[in-house]
Amino acid sequence: GLPSAPRMFPRVGATRVSSARILVADDEAGVRTFLAEALTRSGYEVVQAEDGAAALRAAREARFDVVFTDLRLPELDGMALLRTLRAEQPQLQVVVLTAYSEVSTAVEAMKLGALDYLEKPVGGPAVVRELVLRGLSRRASLVPSSSPRAAADSPLTFGAPARRPVVDALTKVAKTSATVLLTGE
Repeated sequence: GLPSAPRMFPRVGATRVSSARILVADDEAGVRTFLAEALTRSGYEVVQAEDGAAALRAAREARFDVVFTDLRLPELDGMALLRTLRAEQPQLQVVVLTAYSEVSTAVEAMKLGALDYLEKPVGGPAVVRELVLRGLSRRASLVPSSSPRAAADSPLTFGAPARRPVVDALTKVAKTSATVLLTGE
């Protein structure tokens, strides 16, 4: 037979990534299309939004793993979208894109929990795919084990069933950047 043609977008590792869902919010159709095509060819499911309000509606209606958002969007800007999404879905990974890079804005985005802050034009499909893989890895580290034994086996319970609610609460708060103070006996 004929030799197979090389793949332009090889599957990363041995795992299939098609279950990951990506939301792309940008008012520039060319940027949205570029990101969507690069991610779709890598096996991700991609939803596009042309303004911040549409992106927020989409994120509230369906589960997404990573969001790419332009900083300057109509209806709701990227920073407000980042702030709202991180408050409502702390495990969601958000990448902020901008054509107008400012240090103060980048610092604010990172303090709000952005995965990254990229200046347009984006370097290429490989950069986009690497960001998604980093976001998926970070998200996986934030999602607690669904096993009820995880809290029971935690060293923080000291084997006492009464401490399980404390560990459960800590697990929820651990996804955020909040400070926790435990007091009591």
